Amino acid sequence: MFYRRHNRIATLWVLLPLIFQGTSIAQKYADPSQIIKPSLTIEFDALVRQKPGIVKVKVQNISGRDVDVKAICSFELLSLAEEAVARKHSVFGDSYWAPVKITTGTPLPLNILEPDMLKKGVVVGSVPEEVLHFATGETKSFSTDLTKLFWNAQMGNDWPRWNLFESVPGGKYSLVFVIESGGRVKSNEVTVSVE
Repeated sequence: MFYRRHNRIATLWVLLPLIFQGTSIAQKYADPSQIIKPSLTIEFDALVRQKPGIVKVKVQNISGRDVDVKAICSFELLSLAEEAVARKHSVFGDSYWAPVKITTGTPLPLNILEPDMLKKGVVVGSVPEEVLHFATGETKSFSTDLTKLFWNAQMGNDWPRWNLFESVPGGKYSLVFVIESGGRVKSNEVTVSVE
């Protein structure tokens, strides 16, 4: 009897960490759309040289608990040109992106891992994650000027480093805000024109 009781207790102590580890892994890789909900608004629907392109982003905690979200944030411009919309696949020039440090509204720089390679023109880096803390039910608001971010074609292999008007051709686009956190969650789409 004494042996059986201790055997059950020992088994419980062995299984308990495995149960909590599974819960921890599930939380770490939970679908971000079940945790946060971003939305965006823009002051003017035309992005014009010499004028700020202010975007307001709201991110709401919909998880029902306090959360820390490790996130890589960016804005995307998706071409609304007839040929781009008609295609069933994307090609170079259909979409552009600008990574952003959302808490400051500034371009998100790469962490350079090998400075010697940079001197040779090869960039070896890692993308830094921001940690966003949300209390239960909290909504955070952020403001960013799209004309102050660095942009590049999404199919390009360079980290964005050009001004919006140097990188993105004039035309109509769908603007979205994206949070990468073990998955992708997108805001609503807003139609803008780049002039």
